Amino acid sequence: MNRREARELVLHLIFAGEYSGKRGAELLESVNEENFASLEGEYELYRELPSEGQQEYITRAVTGVMEHLPELDGYIANYAVGWNVARISRISKCILRLSMYEVLYMGIPVGASVNEALELAKQYDSPEAAGFINGIMGAFVKQEVQALDRFIWAWTPAITRRRQGCTAPRTALFAPAAGCWRCPWAVWACGRATRCSST
Repeated sequence: MNRREARELVLHLIFAGEYSGKRGAELLESVNEENFASLEGEYELYRELPSEGQQEYITRAVTGVMEHLPELDGYIANYAVGWNVARISRISKCILRLSMYEVLYMGIPVGASVNEALELAKQYDSPEAAGFINGIMGAFVKQEVQALDRFIWAWTPAITRRRQGCTAPRTALFAPAAGCWRCPWAVWACGRATRCSST
């Protein structure tokens, strides 16, 4: 199972949580040989269990999205300008939650996460839904992610960054990365498009 398939499986699990009321650990219990064997005839996605690396991604994404549901739904409501949130399809909401969580908490590059979200929307919803998701994610990234980038750089003088050996470009996005001891902000390291060069 590759990352695209793992992301698709995460979407299935989050969507199942919409109907079942189950949360992270309960949803992850269904990722087992017995369930996959019963579903592989219906969905090609279930022909093989995820590898250890993909299982780690799946676990983190499912538990994270479910733990941050109120926050993620708040972002959707804020940026769904001109849309009645109650009328947004459940699958589109799940795709948005996943993409927002990946960008905010998992260090997935914005372009990669948004492109994958659009592909999922085309597969599971409609081209119109893909356009809607693209619009919301564009506004979300501009206001939330780029604002975080500007905040970090404002509090980290350029001369200090250079002295510490950090050559990350001004436009780099940031994610928490424990253990970056040479960086002046202690636990922040460039984690989306590039890695912190001072580590």
